[in-house]
Amino acid sequence: MTLEPLDQTVATNIQSDDVRVSLSSANHSQAPMSDRIWYVGIDFGTTGISAVLLNAATQLTYPLYWIESDQLGSTSTTPTLKKHFRLTPAIYLSVIEGEPSQALAVPHQASSASWSVGPLALKIANATADRSDSGLLLHNLKPLLKLATPYYCPETEQWEPILQWSPTQQVSMGWIRQALQALFTAMTPLSSQVWLYSAASGLDNQTFREATENLGGVILGCPAYWPDTYRFNLREAILGAKLVEHPEQVVFIEDAIATILSELRDTAAGYQWRGHTLAINSGATMTELVLVDLPNQHQKLTHPDFKLRSFAYGGQAIDQDIISQLFLPQAEETLCEDLNIPLESWPTPGEANLEQRYRLQRDLESTLLGRALLHLAGHVKQVLQHQDRYQCKLGKDRTFHLRRKELEMQVFLPFMRRLNQEFNALLSETGVATQGIQQAMCTGGTASIGPITRWLRQKLPSAAIIQDTYPADRSPGCSRVAYGLATLAFYPQILELSRQQYHDYFLLRELLKNLPTQPTSAQQILQRLERQGINTRFCAKQVVSFLEGKLPPGLVPTDCPSLLATTAAQNPDYQVLSAAPLFEKTEDRTYNANSVQCDRARQYLDRILEGSVQTLEEPYTVRLGLTRKS
Repeated sequence: MTLEPLDQTVATNIQSDDVRVSLSSANHSQAPMSDRIWYVGIDFGTTGISAVLLNAATQLTYPLYWIESDQLGSTSTTPTLKKHFRLTPAIYLSVIEGEPSQALAVPHQASSASWSVGPLALKIANATADRSDSGLLLHNLKPLLKLATPYYCPETEQWEPILQWSPTQQVSMGWIRQALQALFTAMTPLSSQVWLYSAASGLDNQTFREATENLGGVILGCPAYWPDTYRFNLREAILGAKLVEHPEQVVFIEDAIATILSELRDTAAGYQWRGHTLAINSGATMTELVLVDLPNQHQKLTHPDFKLRSFAYGGQAIDQDIISQLFLPQAEETLCEDLNIPLESWPTPGEANLEQRYRLQRDLESTLLGRALLHLAGHVKQVLQHQDRYQCKLGKDRTFHLRRKELEMQVFLPFMRRLNQEFNALLSETGVATQGIQQAMCTGGTASIGPITRWLRQKLPSAAIIQDTYPADRSPGCSRVAYGLATLAFYPQILELSRQQYHDYFLLRELLKNLPTQPTSAQQILQRLERQGINTRFCAKQVVSFLEGKLPPGLVPTDCPSLLATTAAQNPDYQVLSAAPLFEKTEDRTYNANSVQCDRARQYLDRILEGSVQTLEEPYTVRLGLTRKS
């Protein structure tokens, strides 16, 4: 059976203002507040944030939305109100005292700056784009969160690391953390954002306030295989925003798995998902696939049942490739010169080329021309899926003549080849034939493009297919992933327990506190940790990697060094930790601790924790799990 790309039930679920059809009952009888346990699932994306509240007593879900007032700069006494079920993850930092270059290095001086969040941040940035004394627009934050953890360095007297935000602007990673905290604070009625108000569809204001003040847990999505540094930074922002009190109340699950979970409780369509199921989640920066064999009893599902693939290519990369493959050939010399981006700086279409793409995105967004090209590329991406030819102008003197065939062959085809490669690898890993896949779903802005629709129908002719769409003439609804994240509260056994309990930083800290004084085997070191109450069955692989000389990814920022200011190379902590491994492996396969390096690593971890809410003194327990109604 093959469904249309988007049936009416799913369309209502994804796009309507009151998005409760598939994950909640029509009966909204309210239980006493004392009987409720509230959870919130937060889909933190590169270009949008969605959130869904779950009431444990009633098992009903309520999507959050934000109301923006248009009265900014207006004298109207009856401003138009707009609902946004996805909050733009943009923050405008207005420096009140001192020059931006001076104030941005000291994020702990909160009194020197003010924040504007979401749509207002974009409006202010656009209104002040031609002013040299303006503040700074912080956005595209998600990829930065796996780069490094902010901390205060006494030697440099500033928060490290310093990011090269644009060719002319630098910003401390400490500001990124505070920006995240401001975003998550905007999810509560207590937010200080006077032009942005949060609410939940189906809840009155009082109940919404009580719910956000009594959260039992926060469930966040994350890309597959991203390091614990990403989770540490997000958890820190959640705690700083006071959504919950304890670190263990913040749990993570892969975005692609959350996509599957969004359908497990969907009875509205009268179709229960069973058997081999494929989900594709493709957004602004990542494309992920997951394959799982759904049993009749979903409570039997565990994390190893989900087989994942992931690659760093999404909507932003497609926009870059549209510029390089469709725009540049028609105005190569003048465009490259005006952008000050040489031709060799443009990535190969369809390839991740992470550092190259991060640097290109930064350089494009730092100029009016670059931002105009990115906006035009996004528009062309939509238009040429519905018509064969399109002519567009950029400014007064540039006209581009574009064809759908060029878009598909030069931009979409390389992406589809990579997607097909990852899909085939997933089938090879699981031993599942394409004919054995009974249903598939696609979600995320990039997953809605036409070539994916055609590819799915060709690959899975007998499968039921759901493909979410996002009409250009209206703002998107609450994301499917956010619903799936909230639903995780009913399936706590799906959590990857080892990663929830044993953070990389915690394990390294425990290892440094229990150093052997003489060469010791890996097994003996694991036994020492077991005597401290650590279940090494879950974390032996991580511990051995530390013994072999590896540090937790992101502890020292080595990924995409061009995102860092040149001063990062002189950071004393980074220099010391990179100078030598913590352990030396002997010929008889024992490990000898480098006491000097281990002391330095311990001191560095203490510095990180001094500026953090998390203490990493104990493994995290899991406070998640609801009793289902009979």
